[in-house]
Amino acid sequence: MESSNIVNSILSPELKRVANKLIKDKVPITFYGKAWSANKSNWIYFDKILDLNKIRSEFNLGSDIIEHKNLDPKSGLESGFIDVKTEEGLMGKLI
Repeated sequence: MESSNIVNSILSPELKRVANKLIKDKVPITFYGKAWSANKSNWIYFDKILDLNKIRSEFNLGSDIIEHKNLDPKSGLESGFIDVKTEEGLMGKLI
């Protein structure tokens, strides 16, 4: 799926703004879709370590956008944001 189509499919306005900036900065998308079987919404994975504090501040992310970190090396090391309303996620590499 093309980057512009991916961003257009995001319902969360806040995650959409962040994703647009990362795509504008030419950060490659490594995965788009349902990250695991119990996941109800699509997640976007970027090939970059995301500075969560900087992004939260720069984009003035609200309380519905929570931080997520997966520290399990078996299922993938990642960190990013989840919109609790849409259950969409925007992830980057942890290391």
